[in-house]
Amino acid sequence: MAYLPKPEYRRADPLPEWAARRAHGVFLSGFQEVNLLTGGFPCSAIIEISGPGSSGRTAVALSVMKRLLAEGHLCAYIDGTNSFDPHSAFQSATPLERLLWTRCGGSLRRTMHSADAVLQSGGFSLIILDLADFEIPELDAIPLANWFRFQRR
Repeated sequence: MAYLPKPEYRRADPLPEWAARRAHGVFLSGFQEVNLLTGGFPCSAIIEISGPGSSGRTAVALSVMKRLLAEGHLCAYIDGTNSFDPHSAFQSATPLERLLWTRCGGSLRRTMHSADAVLQSGGFSLIILDLADFEIPELDAIPLANWFRFQRR
């Protein structure tokens, strides 16, 4: 009769902060003030970051993207007006090999079609839809059906 060794029990290491929050369905922005105000951004949700020019809205979005890419997630950046600078992102140690970057050349129609295609493909932890440099009347003309479809996906 064989004797099995007595099992050893040890206390598991606690989850890192990002993993504990992700288990509760939120992720952090990378800015302490934003995290305190929001408690983290909900997963699987449309989040709108708006504000005047130079208010930090793009910095918050790119910080979230950088954190997720560093954790090994796939992210997509739908660049409506070609404002994303990959050289700056590379210099800030953003792992760009897991990023799908779509340049839309200032065409709102192309931007919305690209976002729709990326959402349909699935597999992305974060999709940033950069509409910051479009005019308000153009954005107001986007049918609500688009946003409802995006939300369902």
